[in-house]
Amino acid sequence: MKNNKVLATVQFIIIVLVVEGIGWLSGLLAGDIATKYNHLTQPVLSPPSYVFGIVWPLLYFMMATAFFIALRQKNKRYQNRFIGLFVVQLAVNFIWSIIFFGGNAFWWGLLVIIGLDVLVMFTLKYAYRIHRYAGYLLVPYMLWLLFATYLTIGTAILN
Repeated sequence: MKNNKVLATVQFIIIVLVVEGIGWLSGLLAGDIATKYNHLTQPVLSPPSYVFGIVWPLLYFMMATAFFIALRQKNKRYQNRFIGLFVVQLAVNFIWSIIFFGGNAFWWGLLVIIGLDVLVMFTLKYAYRIHRYAGYLLVPYMLWLLFATYLTIGTAILN
């Protein structure tokens, strides 16, 4: 029993580090996001750049926790779909900052984030089917992505 708890703790830590690391690497490869963000003409309701440095690590932690919860469930009916969708949406999330900020490709970034919105909606759906708390943990991510989609549209139009 104790070994199961230790194994679960190690698994959780690894998942969190991988998911957070993917977010960190995306930001690193995108360049100086804060400076680029502050030099853009921004739509109404755009938060200050430091907010993203607070929100994204929290969202990545919640995503990792949802993934961990879903992996630990005995009901395997939706797990493969969830795992596949989670990995794909994480990869699309990874490339968004690189395209949008690194490449200054605002319209391409818009297409990517709309695709990401759809992927996350399905990921959330399957997470909820596996375990409702896994689904609940992805709701803030979905809401933030919808807000980010609004910001992306506004930025693409204004710049």
